[in-house]
Amino acid sequence: MDGNRIFGNAVQGLAPQTRRLLLQALEQARMEGPAGLLEVMARALEEEEPARAAALLQAEGRRWAEEERPVAALAEQAIAAFRALSARLPGLPPDEETQAETVRLALFSELLAGFIQGREEIAARRRSAELTARMNELAALHKVISAANSSLDLEATLHLVVRTVAEVMQVEVCELYLFEPERGTLVLGAATGLNPEAEGRLRIRLGDGVTGWAAQQGRPVAVSDVRQDPHFLYEPILHEEPYRSLLSVPIVLYTVEKLVGVINVRTREVRTYTPEEIKFLEMVAGEMAISLENARLYQETDQRLRRKVDELTTLQRVSAMVAGTLELEKTLALIAEQAAKLGQADLAVIVEWRPPKHEPSIVTSWGLDEDRAGRLRQWLWSEAVHVHIATAGRPLAISADQETEAGRETRRAGFSALLCIPLRGKEGPLGTLCLHTERPEGFSPEVIDLLGIFADQASLAIENARLYSELRRTLEMKSTLLQEMHHRVRNNLQAVASLLNMQIRRLRDPRGVRLLVESASRIQSIAAVHDLLCQETLGITTVQALARRVLEVASAHLSRPGLNLRCQAVEEPPLAIGSKEATLLALVVNELLSNAISHGFARREQGSVVVDAYLADRQVVLQVRDDGQGPEEGAEGEGGLGLQIVRALVTRDLGGTFSLQRDGEWTVAIVSFPYRPPQEVAPAAPQVQEAP
Repeated sequence: MDGNRIFGNAVQGLAPQTRRLLLQALEQARMEGPAGLLEVMARALEEEEPARAAALLQAEGRRWAEEERPVAALAEQAIAAFRALSARLPGLPPDEETQAETVRLALFSELLAGFIQGREEIAARRRSAELTARMNELAALHKVISAANSSLDLEATLHLVVRTVAEVMQVEVCELYLFEPERGTLVLGAATGLNPEAEGRLRIRLGDGVTGWAAQQGRPVAVSDVRQDPHFLYEPILHEEPYRSLLSVPIVLYTVEKLVGVINVRTREVRTYTPEEIKFLEMVAGEMAISLENARLYQETDQRLRRKVDELTTLQRVSAMVAGTLELEKTLALIAEQAAKLGQADLAVIVEWRPPKHEPSIVTSWGLDEDRAGRLRQWLWSEAVHVHIATAGRPLAISADQETEAGRETRRAGFSALLCIPLRGKEGPLGTLCLHTERPEGFSPEVIDLLGIFADQASLAIENARLYSELRRTLEMKSTLLQEMHHRVRNNLQAVASLLNMQIRRLRDPRGVRLLVESASRIQSIAAVHDLLCQETLGITTVQALARRVLEVASAHLSRPGLNLRCQAVEEPPLAIGSKEATLLALVVNELLSNAISHGFARREQGSVVVDAYLADRQVVLQVRDDGQGPEEGAEGEGGLGLQIVRALVTRDLGGTFSLQRDGEWTVAIVSFPYRPPQEVAPAAPQVQEAP
């Protein structure tokens, strides 16, 4: 039954006399009883409409509820009012007394109904407000989490988070510190509302200030006024003077109980942070722990990958540099220098172990002075590094911080951290690469692995350099022997030519003289070839150089008195040939020149001979032209001895063709044979001037 019907039924049929008596009694009772409650009851009885009367009573009950006054107080005042009312009523007939009692109960019922309704409305509003606050809190938390997860860039994540937290919590300052385990400090990663120059520079030790205290205790610390708190530590770099309140919450990864950092909020006014605000910031810190740890791990992984790529790139570049050097001394020096740079060492040496006692010998070094060289040799000998490396076959790292005999010996030698890496070749150990660093952390496992890879590449480079040195010595020896052989052949041929010249001067028969002159010219031409073959690139000359030299030698021997002979070799791109082809071509040019002088210029006082050599269709083409009289018309056959020699040399020994033809005023001898590029033996050794 609703309030209107309850009150309406109670006053229905109430006699006017009884209503009047009740109103008079209420008016009198107001002087002694609770006036407010009695006044409301009187106004309700005066209303003609039961609904409005009930509304007045219920409104009074709701007022009590909104003022958060207990229902017992309402009942107590209602009973006091009814007692005051009963005391003012005269004796009523039983039926009117019953009606008056019903009215009193109805009045109390309406008051109680209003109180209950008011309580329910208040509870509903509170639930709605709590739900709204909770939804706002979740929305704010979602916003913070979204900001934290929006990027894997740690710096960008930190700045986005502090701006978002300051916005959703409506505070002037939000700052986020990251824990540095290696230092035991908190470094300011990002802040809004404070000096941005403090980011990355301000560090707080655990336990120092409110921030360090919260991190050390592992729980939130709320300070309404930092100026009154003993833990507060003023940091000038922050420019934090205007701010009074501070809430500091540690960021802890609770799955592993790992401190990640601390998040702070501040306001300008003195402020007592509510449990809800503290709880919200704790939730933010809990979510931030995972996001920050992921971002940190990503950054560390990315940095490690970048560092590894840089290291491998450097290793490739350095290995290529070392492998590209074939001189042993330069190779060793380059290995020491690049190893020091790769390992960030202040000195590097390559040590060989001299048998039979394996005494250390420094063959090359980088960054080593005489004082440290002596101490390093002593350390290598005392620590028997050769034995350790030969036994283990892996790098040996010793730090002065080690409480071992090796560590103590390293300290006595004045070194901080030493690393010895074996250099191994196919046939056995090549030596040891030793490095030293003053850095407290010494050589990390990653650096040792990188240097181990480099040492393998360096060992290969050392072997290649040694092989190159041995090969070079062998080639130089062979070059010297071959050069000496060419010298001796040339000298012997010149001796034979000298004997022939002596015979020519004694001979009186013109025919015999001519034959000996031709023979001496052939010998001198071959001697000229051997003279060319022992110059520049040993065992190799060019057709052009050969032609010039043979023309010079042969014209001096074959030309007769009274003949003005002009010889020319056409300038063409140099065409290299080997010793066999050179000897044969020398004889060919000599015979063709001899033929031109003997027959072409027989009855002339002057003449010209031009030699041209070039490459055409992988064939060497040699043309010898003279402007003397050509062969007689109709002359066929093999020709004289000289032409027979030329044809035999070209066709049988060179595998080519020979032709003799007339071209206007010129007689042209054409020699053609397959071109076989010579193989270079070695640069010729410097020639030794012979005693005259």
